[in-house]
Amino acid sequence: VGLIDAPAGAHRSACPVLAAPQRRFMSAGEGANKPFYEFKKLYDHNHQNIPRLPIPDLDSTLDKYICSLRPLIGPSELAQHLKSVESFREDEGPLLQEQLIENDKHEGYPYSYVEKHWDDMYLELRSPITVHVNVGYSLADDVDSHKPNAQALRVAKFLISTFKFQRKLMSGMCESEPGGPFCMSQLGRLLGTSRIPTYGRDRLRYTPDAKHIVVLRNGFFFRVDVLNPDGSAILTLEELTRQLQWIIDKTEKSPTTDAEGGIVASGVGILTMEDRNLWAHHREALKAESPHNRGVLKDINSALLVVCLDRATPQTMTERSMHVLHGSSDELNNRWFDKFQVIADEVGNVGINFEHSHADGVSWNRWLTEVWNDMQGLPPPSGMTPLPGIPSVASIPGVDGPLRMDFDVPWALTAPIKATRTR
Repeated sequence: VGLIDAPAGAHRSACPVLAAPQRRFMSAGEGANKPFYEFKKLYDHNHQNIPRLPIPDLDSTLDKYICSLRPLIGPSELAQHLKSVESFREDEGPLLQEQLIENDKHEGYPYSYVEKHWDDMYLELRSPITVHVNVGYSLADDVDSHKPNAQALRVAKFLISTFKFQRKLMSGMCESEPGGPFCMSQLGRLLGTSRIPTYGRDRLRYTPDAKHIVVLRNGFFFRVDVLNPDGSAILTLEELTRQLQWIIDKTEKSPTTDAEGGIVASGVGILTMEDRNLWAHHREALKAESPHNRGVLKDINSALLVVCLDRATPQTMTERSMHVLHGSSDELNNRWFDKFQVIADEVGNVGINFEHSHADGVSWNRWLTEVWNDMQGLPPPSGMTPLPGIPSVASIPGVDGPLRMDFDVPWALTAPIKATRTR
């Protein structure tokens, strides 16, 4: 799978208005088996003819600004702000408003007047993305919770439903939500997206047609191929559960050694919690250390998602929330915050953590609602069709099972890894 550097961001509730109207919006009941869109054009084509995000007029913007100030500052400071606002309204404000409107008269990226500023805000942020950017959800318990193999079983079921959603999406059969049409451009970037740390501004890479995931357990990295080479079949629930359980058992002896003992987990995952410029520096050191490290990073970046199988056993809702948001002190090296993560603790609680720059909560909620209903055997949400079935296979051709991927950690990174953990 090739890695593609693409313009950052998504439409943020607005798509470009194209000169020639394309296919009109269809509801779930129309045009059976006829795709609503072409997946590779989902991001940059306005297949539903959604109007461009309108620019508010200057007076409305300034009036809302004043309203937002009133509860925050005292009378004297407010009076000074009012003078500044009125001066801006009469002098440079109209000219800047005119420039803003003129700059928005184009096709292509950015697809709204706010999008580039939004993307810059996220990708130029230099503080850690953990907590500051990434979002965590803790999912409800179900009938499989607290079974002996609940950790592996619930993750396997969640993954299979997730890949069914991805098939529906990539086949062009995802409907716009009821009450729409709504922009769907962000849906195509939920899986297979990776945030790459670089100096000054991060970049995003997209591999939505990847066939593998990466699993972390006690700081060890494993590549697990879940789809066959052409994406037409997926591992059976039993086999995927077995492979996840094998990883759990293989690394069970301690948080730092595998079942044979003596092989120490790298702890590199904790660096994704660092300041972005510092993480970019450490990542370059990893790449320079060996071609093997570059291959491991490529496998992580190109994975559909990352699964974190933890040893923790959070009890309260607060503990579970903290667990998916940033992890306990014992799990800090068992994360990769640059990717979408499915996180499961030892008693079978499952949650997700996603990097936020390329998609907003509305898109993630749409995906999660359909995936959860499918996982629980419930009807699809109102106005939506069921997730499509995927043929299952007991093995992937040419793949024997999970492949462990250990980083060659340069000596110069041992101290930074310890310092990051301490901080």
